[in-house]
Amino acid sequence: MLSSVEDIGRGHCLGDLHIHTWIRFFRDVGYTPEEAVLWAKEIELLVMAITNHETFEGVLRALEVGEEEGVIVVPGVEITSRFGQHVIGLGFSPEDIRTKKLRIPSLRSLTYIFEWIHGLGAVVVAPHPFHSWWRLTSMSHGDVEKHLGMIDAIEVYSKWGLSTAMNELARENGVARIGCSDAHRLEHIGAILTRFLVEIAKWEDVIGAIRNGDVEAVIDIDLPANIAEREFFLSVLAGMLREKRPALVY
Repeated sequence: MLSSVEDIGRGHCLGDLHIHTWIRFFRDVGYTPEEAVLWAKEIELLVMAITNHETFEGVLRALEVGEEEGVIVVPGVEITSRFGQHVIGLGFSPEDIRTKKLRIPSLRSLTYIFEWIHGLGAVVVAPHPFHSWWRLTSMSHGDVEKHLGMIDAIEVYSKWGLSTAMNELARENGVARIGCSDAHRLEHIGAILTRFLVEIAKWEDVIGAIRNGDVEAVIDIDLPANIAEREFFLSVLAGMLREKRPALVY
């Protein structure tokens, strides 16, 4: 289901489950995990997921700040597969992140990545499906259909709009349908949202809601016009030229 935040209000349990932040070696974002959490609090966003590319860096610090500020932070990561498709894992144990030195399975097969995520008790999300910048970054309809049994949620509404085909595929097969901003700018956090249909008190409840299908995609009526700008490589280059910031902890 898709609905507007105008109808339900930001007081409802809403979350943005695909957010990027500044990290040491991937600087296409100009704000830290801490700043992302504080922004979420400012816009009254209850739930957010940190999903940086190929690393858990910043996740534990975001969890700490979230606890202090009353924002539920879901530990996540976005992984690039062997052929460039992106996969999101949500709901990793902070203790595992802290103590096991988890090695992200980048550039492996989709099946391998899905199994790795599930093996750690997390859920698999197909982000921005069927959008593919130069056909490099997303699972195709065929990829998703082939692996439906291993995918827990599909990002049917992303900054590239609604994927009608994926929305129907998810609906017909009982896969959770979510909306996410894929924010790379602070002001884009919360532009596209997921509504939770059950009470959410901790990040584990978010994972349970996804597994049970107690979620729905929501689109903000004030979606920023520039949210889908294709400035990836330019922003990475710009980030590399920024002044150094202190190294972030996991």
